[in-house]
Amino acid sequence: MNRAEFFRRLSDHAAFRPGSVALADGTGTRVRWRDLPDLVAAAAAEVESATPRSLGLLAGNGVPWVLADLAALSTATPVVPLPGFFSDGQLTHALRVALPDVVATDDPDRIPRVAPGAVALGTSVAGLDLFATGARGGSGPVADRITFTSGTTGAPKGVCLRTEGMLGVASSLALALASGPADRHLALLPLAILLENLGGVWRSLLAGGGLVLPKLTLLGVKGATGADGGAILDSLEAARATTVILMPAHLRAVVDELARGRRPPPALRFAGVGGARVPPKDLLRARTAGFPAFEGYGLSEASSVVSLNLPGADRPGSVGRPLPHAKVRVSKAGEVLVRGALFAGYVGDATPPPTGEFWPTGDLGRIDDDGYLHLLGRKREFLVTAYGRNVSPAWLEERLLESGTISHAVVFGEGRAQPAAVVSCPTGPDAAGEVVRRVNGLLPDYARIATFALRADLPPAGTCAERERLGALLGKECTWVSTND
Repeated sequence: MNRAEFFRRLSDHAAFRPGSVALADGTGTRVRWRDLPDLVAAAAAEVESATPRSLGLLAGNGVPWVLADLAALSTATPVVPLPGFFSDGQLTHALRVALPDVVATDDPDRIPRVAPGAVALGTSVAGLDLFATGARGGSGPVADRITFTSGTTGAPKGVCLRTEGMLGVASSLALALASGPADRHLALLPLAILLENLGGVWRSLLAGGGLVLPKLTLLGVKGATGADGGAILDSLEAARATTVILMPAHLRAVVDELARGRRPPPALRFAGVGGARVPPKDLLRARTAGFPAFEGYGLSEASSVVSLNLPGADRPGSVGRPLPHAKVRVSKAGEVLVRGALFAGYVGDATPPPTGEFWPTGDLGRIDDDGYLHLLGRKREFLVTAYGRNVSPAWLEERLLESGTISHAVVFGEGRAQPAAVVSCPTGPDAAGEVVRRVNGLLPDYARIATFALRADLPPAGTCAERERLGALLGKECTWVSTND
């Protein structure tokens, strides 16, 4: 699918269901299908008047984000979505390597901190203020969108994507989920995250459904590290949502609330869960409580979703079968290889883009006789939190050791909301706590160490798997101190 086909589809929906709501923010703002094309056209004219080579998009969830994104898509303006949960340092890095020369934002006070020298243009796109960054462009892969991963260290990695590949994924998801005009999708993840951008927004628009886009603070989502299961269930019911995308930590918060006697949202027919490993017990608890949770798998380098369990085609313990646009196989060494909607390279990175038919993901897995993909671990040395954020334990350990107060550290936290650490500190727990809290102040919220424990005879740990095993072993023997008090 290309841009022209996408916007023809939107025009058809506007013609055939003019009075239906296409976009809503949950607080009274609504855009009906008949008005959507004109609003996108007006926003596109605003984009063109600013003449950006590429447009950074730093804004919270809401109707303006979607209109600005569609305006850029319609004018073939490359987009750089900038996650608001990034630290100021991470945003500065993203702007420096991706080089958008104009940024649209609903947080103008943050711009001077992350883009020194940026100048307000005095104009806007869909109500978002425009700033000129002074960027002069640069070399690197040609991209229609640069999506940033959370980054295993402080420097997030920019993945260069093409429009046709992204639209192919959105179309593939709409087909697999049998999405239609009766669907209402609640955006629970930041729109700057590719999974929500394609699997939520673009998929719903292709199908002629409705999008509910409240501010995340109203949904029980707290930054990149917190979730209120009761508030999430309230939001699903209020939105009459039929579909939603969750991180594993969101699912855990929801099933905990359901275990207290809450009923599942009556309209919800599909809750996709991904971004990190989903504990099988959480899926079982969700299903038992009547919450339709289905695990999937994807990565930014493959334009998000690759495989997905579906109603009627579901195998718990797997991450589903490949979607129509994707092909998956496993190498002799056990590495998962993917084809379809692959990226064009990394921005600011000399690493060549994929040139072969299949791209090695770094994940280990197997495909069973019925075509379901099962993940068995990773070759790469990073952990993935319950909110789908990639974190390098070595990065955090280095920050702790720089103090000179902590003599040894082991960081772990696969599947946890935030990392944990076991440290050796000759001067005692108060000094260790001071170091951990000081380091946390320099980190994005998802990478902050939530708890730590002291151990004098701390054994070495090399791989992430060794760190996790050591953390599980020491966890039974240590007294843990919370840093979130």
